[in-house]
Amino acid sequence: MLPIEESPQSGQEAEVGVENRVRRVIDEGGLAIGGLTGSFTDPTIVELIALAGCDAALIDLEHHPFDLRDVQGLVVTARSVGITSIVRIPSLDPPLILRLLDLGTECIQLDGITTAAEARALVDAMKFPPLGSRGLIWNSRAANYGRVSKKEYAEDANRTVLVKISIDSQEGLDNVEEIAAVEGVDIIGVGAHDLSLVLDVVGRPDHPQLVAAIDRVIAAVTADGRRRLALPLGSSAYPRTAAELVARGAVYTNLSPHPEERLLRSLTEQAAGVRAAIGRGLA
Repeated sequence: MLPIEESPQSGQEAEVGVENRVRRVIDEGGLAIGGLTGSFTDPTIVELIALAGCDAALIDLEHHPFDLRDVQGLVVTARSVGITSIVRIPSLDPPLILRLLDLGTECIQLDGITTAAEARALVDAMKFPPLGSRGLIWNSRAANYGRVSKKEYAEDANRTVLVKISIDSQEGLDNVEEIAAVEGVDIIGVGAHDLSLVLDVVGRPDHPQLVAAIDRVIAAVTADGRRRLALPLGSSAYPRTAAELVARGAVYTNLSPHPEERLLRSLTEQAAGVRAAIGRGLA
């Protein structure tokens, strides 16, 4: 790992990273809104998310077969249009996390956290010393290809890059108070659909067990008074309005459904309407 004290080359201005929009919205007391890129890898999807007024684009490496070139194109686009790039990873994989951060990802999301030790390990992988053990390379996109002071860059990354996790298992629920107490975790969400599966109450969003489980997560995350709760919007497992999410303390939400479902629904309705109109015209 390179020492974190060198200045940029002579004649270069020490430009630190761009603003993390989600962090700004949260710090200003608002509700940050994320749009889902789904399985689409063309930068157009991120541009559409930004034009729609969202604050972030969620790029899903957990469920979709993206490679890092796909992710880089989406991250670069997010930066160009001024929204936060969030990459959801499938497992606690420090080498993958390092590569994602070096290409400029502004938030890493890891679902399925079950213990405080796992949450601490994620923070460790994402933060530069003294907060973690992330290695520093000088020619990365995140460091503006060597155009920034190493020290300023490391400090700025530690301050702005977001650590996002969620609770969606029985073990995670059992340990949620300890997980919520881990320093360095910025946003903590709840996997309502996964919890409904675990509790065997799928399709029953008002079941007392599911409601109690989600309430326990909310209580644990908000107990310290910090604004870092994420809750789903438009989820069939947790059907709440945006106002209700804010009242519960949410500072981040993703818009549902996924873009594939939105597109299929719209096309289906339009095609059915055209066929119905044609049918009426021939009658």
